[in-house]
Amino acid sequence: MTYNLSSREKDRITSVFDSIPDDLEYVVLRNYSNLPDSVPGVDIDILVDSQKADEFEAILRSHGFDKYGNLYTRYRSLMKKLAFRPTECIQFVLSKPKRFVYLIMKLYSDEYHWGKEGFKMKKLQFDQLEVDFYNHLAYQSPTNQRFLGRTMIRVDPYIEKSMLENRQKSDGFYIPSPPDELVHMICRGVFDHNGEFRDYYTTRCDELWDTVSSDNDYLDTYHKLINRIFFKGVEIVNRNVAEGNYNKIKKDLVSNTSY
Repeated sequence: MTYNLSSREKDRITSVFDSIPDDLEYVVLRNYSNLPDSVPGVDIDILVDSQKADEFEAILRSHGFDKYGNLYTRYRSLMKKLAFRPTECIQFVLSKPKRFVYLIMKLYSDEYHWGKEGFKMKKLQFDQLEVDFYNHLAYQSPTNQRFLGRTMIRVDPYIEKSMLENRQKSDGFYIPSPPDELVHMICRGVFDHNGEFRDYYTTRCDELWDTVSSDNDYLDTYHKLINRIFFKGVEIVNRNVAEGNYNKIKKDLVSNTSY
């Protein structure tokens, strides 16, 4: 689903980006190509320097972004799970009722604290536009079996540092460099989407791989990053990426390595 921003929302998010000082490092992680006109879904995902997360939040709030309060939107993810995975939902509620109640209560908060090593995410909203901002890069644990709530694992700080230091300015805001974005998209597909690369992810990874593989510096950066995530399974990942077989990455990792 693509969300077309209203004129108010376009003006507001543009004003936010214009107001961010040079010493506050951030990067719009993905789905930025049509900003400020439209975004897939209704949210913008932003990684912020962990030391500046509070300052970034203050800028958002000063521009009218506030508590994520659209309950219909907030229950959307839960309703989708109930509709498509009812058995797993029932099992979760019966086995972990306290956790279920806790997660329902979290729907009324603008804070989402997932994962270890200090990883935090917050969600603020202006009209229907949502901004999710993170103080660290983290992905869903490959052994995660939770139905509601996610166990998020922070990546090697080197990868996070590369994402921020190599960012590039485009249309008034910062985006990842091609190798940083490619590694991020691979991780999203493998970990956060259980190995499934949606059409957008497949297309975008193909575009990024064409750019990265034709530039020696980009390719060197890509290999340094991907090695720090997949370790012994890196050859499997690289082969499938080069061949465009993204949906095979997790399956091949599971069947061929102990990763």
